[in-house]
Parts: sequence; C-alpha cells; structure tokens
Amino acid sequence: KPPKLARRERQIVHLAIQGKAPKEIAHALELDVRTVYARTEGILRKAGLTSPHEIVPWALQHPESLRRDATCELGLHPPGCTCDSPYCQAMRIIAA
Repeated sequence: KPPKLARRERQIVHLAIQGKAPKEIAHALELDVRTVYARTEGILRKAGLTSPHEIVPWALQHPESLRRDATCELGLHPPGCTCDSPYCQAMRIIAA
C-alpha cells in the first residue's frame, strides 16, 4: 500500500517532477526553503527512500500516492490526471 502524503508533500513532489530545485519549489509554494527540506525529509521517511534523488522515480512509479486535488488547484497536474485543463488533455494525447 502506498504511503499517504500530506497536501504540501504532494505539491513538492509534483514540482520536483517538473524539475524544480528546492529554492524554486519554495518560491512557487511561498514557503521557506527550510520548510521544503523538512517536507522532503517527511516524503523520504514515508516512502522508505534514502535520497531526495529517489523521489521523482518513486513518484512516477506510485502515482496513486499523488492525489490530484492538492496540485490541480495550483495548476500542477500530476501524471494521469483526468481533469479538463488543456495541459492534461495534451498529456493524454501524447500518452495515447
């Protein structure tokens, strides 16, 4: 069973998937970069990972851990999102 990530943790993972660095994530979410690092530690602990570099591959293998609600509201749509935004529609076309 995949771990349940908190809303902010999911948002951080989605930004990491997009290639954002911790400072960029902090800016996008209006957080202190130390908070991003603390949340990253929580993600690592919950997912059983040892390095932040493992988060993106893990997230792509466990999309069920990344519920859509916390990210779509920021315009950050997770892989497999089925909302009607142009981005998600385009991703579905590319994947088909």
